[in-house]
Amino acid sequence: MVVSTSLYSQSYTSCLYRGTLKHRRLAPSEHAFTYPIFLFYLNLDELDKLEGYFKIMRLFRLFGYNKKALFSLWDKDFLPQPPSSRTKSMKGSQKFLESTQLPTELSIKDKVNQFLSTHRMQAAKIYLLAHLRTWGYLFNPASFYFCYDEEHKPIACVVEVTNTFRERKLFLLKDYQLSGFHNRIRKQFYISPFNHVADDLEFHLFLPKQRLKLFIHTLDKDHKNYQLLAFLRGRRHVLTAPTLLLRYFIAFPLITINVIVRIHVQAFLLWLKRIPYYRKKRLQTLQKDLYFTPRHK
Repeated sequence: MVVSTSLYSQSYTSCLYRGTLKHRRLAPSEHAFTYPIFLFYLNLDELDKLEGYFKIMRLFRLFGYNKKALFSLWDKDFLPQPPSSRTKSMKGSQKFLESTQLPTELSIKDKVNQFLSTHRMQAAKIYLLAHLRTWGYLFNPASFYFCYDEEHKPIACVVEVTNTFRERKLFLLKDYQLSGFHNRIRKQFYISPFNHVADDLEFHLFLPKQRLKLFIHTLDKDHKNYQLLAFLRGRRHVLTAPTLLLRYFIAFPLITINVIVRIHVQAFLLWLKRIPYYRKKRLQTLQKDLYFTPRHK
């Protein structure tokens, strides 16, 4: 099956972004790295159609929605899951869980709108920027939900951050100006052992268009000095043919596994530089509004 570029562009707005992720730590010691990356940018109203589009001879599924595939998107991989014993025991999470705990059968779009409704908002269109499951494995340090009203005006961006302890937190960005969302929010979340839970996160998220520009910077707990700068940049690639996903799989065969491996490699390098770290147990009570990520099945 071959579909022309023009036919795809008329039918779908979903795409890929290929680029680089750069981290630059400024204090207490300098450290930097850059990795190649690619991410899916999916219109959540197009998922069923995309699944049918990305098949080769109706036998080999390159993209699956709630189905096994080369790249698969599962509703249960994103946003809050049903209550569990561990979730209930997490301090500082009850108020959030009561308002946003949802069953897995709800779609990602429904879950995002359920969260937005607690802030008196509702989105007509939602685009998800994230990794998808590859080889049945997924780890997204951050997933981005760009939300638009019926006139396609941006109203919010929801950022879902996941740490290596399988804990998650949602950050709602509503301050839209200069073609993006620009907010500073108290973190209250244990993301890296080399940054305090009470640090601030400063978001500069520009709307994905031909180019992708997402910047997230960390300020110390005194809210004055930058500790860590993170830059995600990329270029838009239209999904012109089903075989394009196959080419990306060959170019990035272990991308989701590499994400978690690289996190631990960089943590080890920071430890070798004797950068001070914070033990999670000592900061547990400072975390707020968390929920728990179940293991993949």
